[in-house]
Amino acid sequence: MNEFAYGRTDSGPAFVGIQFCQECNNMLYPKEDKENKVLRYVCRNCEYSRVAENPCIYVNKITHEIKYVILISL
Repeated sequence: MNEFAYGRTDSGPAFVGIQFCQECNNMLYPKEDKENKVLRYVCRNCEYSRVAENPCIYVNKITHEIKYVILISL
């Protein structure tokens, strides 16, 4: 299991963790590197950046709850 996805399921990661700067401990933000066509995590306070190991930055899990079942017989 990598450090970015916790609780991985068959359909993908269940949770994508928050990344922190190794130099100033502030949050890293995803940013596209258009020249190299890669996703990078960059710090807004210092010049630290690193290539993302996992391209997933957000997980939206949709669940539907069935409250009752109607049985129709002919």
